[in-house]
Amino acid sequence: MWCPRGSQRKVLQDVRSRAGYSTPRRPGCRREATATPGPPPIEAVPDATTAASHPPRTVLPAATERHRQNTAIWAAVALAVAGGVAASVVILSNHHSHAAPAAGYRPPSSAAAHPPASATPTRVTLSLKPSAPVYVCLLGDGGRTLIPGVALQRGQSTPTYRASRFELTLGNNSVTTFIDGKAKTVTPSSQAIGYSITAAGPQPLPAGKLPTCAESDAPAASTTGNVPPAAALNLAASASGRLSYDTNHLSARAGVVTIAFTNHSPLEHNVTVAQGNTVLGSTLTFTGGSRTMTLSLKPGTYAFYCSVPGHRQAGMEGTLTVR
Repeated sequence: MWCPRGSQRKVLQDVRSRAGYSTPRRPGCRREATATPGPPPIEAVPDATTAASHPPRTVLPAATERHRQNTAIWAAVALAVAGGVAASVVILSNHHSHAAPAAGYRPPSSAAAHPPASATPTRVTLSLKPSAPVYVCLLGDGGRTLIPGVALQRGQSTPTYRASRFELTLGNNSVTTFIDGKAKTVTPSSQAIGYSITAAGPQPLPAGKLPTCAESDAPAASTTGNVPPAAALNLAASASGRLSYDTNHLSARAGVVTIAFTNHSPLEHNVTVAQGNTVLGSTLTFTGGSRTMTLSLKPGTYAFYCSVPGHRQAGMEGTLTVR
C-alpha cells in the first residue's frame, strides 16, 4: 500500500483540510487519524481564475439526464423530417416552375410540333380491263410506249402501270380504267377517245392531241431472218356504211407485213390481226382517212377483223395467209 511521505503528506493534508477532512493514517503507515464526518470528497479545488473561465458543471440526477438526452434526440428527428418535407416541396416547385431558358436554347418551332401534311402525290397508277375488244395505245413518262396500239380482248386485264402522267387513246368505251385503284368508266363517243391522266385525275384530250403508237412498237409474232419488206396490203371498209371490208382474204410473204386500212364509212372501224386468241396488232378505231399497221409474221394463217363491239359478228372479218 502506498503511504504519503514528506512533502507528499503535507500536500495531501493541506488539500483534505481545506475540504474539511481529517487525514487518517492508512494501515501500515506510522500514524493513524480518525476521519471525521464531512462533505463528500472532490477531486480538486480550482483557483479563482480557473473557476471564472470554467464554471463548475451541474451534476444532474441520472433520470433527469436521460430525459434531456431523449428530448434532444426527438428534436433532432423532428428537424430532419421537417427538413425533408421542405426539400421535397422546393424540388417539386422547381420542377413545375417556368425557369428562364438557358443561353442558346431555341424552343421547338410550330412546324416541328405540327409537321405539315404530306404533299400531294406526283405519281399515279393505271390499269385497264376491257369488257369487249378495244384498241389501246398507252404512253407513259417521256412518251414511253406501255401498250403499243393493240386490241385488248374482253377480260384481258393489263398490268398496273406507274407514271407521273399517262396519255391514253381508246378505240371505243368498252373498257374500265382503274386510276389509283378506283374504277372509272369511259364516256361513249363516236370518235377515238383520248385522256391525259395524272394524280389529279383524267382529263379528256381534244381530237388532234390523241397519242399514237409508232408502227415499230406493234407486237411481232416472230421474225424469219432478213426478209425484205413486201408492198403494203390494202384494205378498206365499205364506204356505204355496211359492216364489211372490201375483201375477206389477204395474203403476204413471211416477214414484215404492212396493212394500209382506209375507212370512208360514216361508222368507226379498225383492223385487228390475231392468231387464235392472241391479238398481234391493231389500228386506231377511226372514221375518215387511213391508218397503217406493221407486223413481223411467220408463215401461217391469221384472222383480221374489226374489234368494235358487234362489227365482227356482223361479218366484218377475213383471213390473212402468210407464206
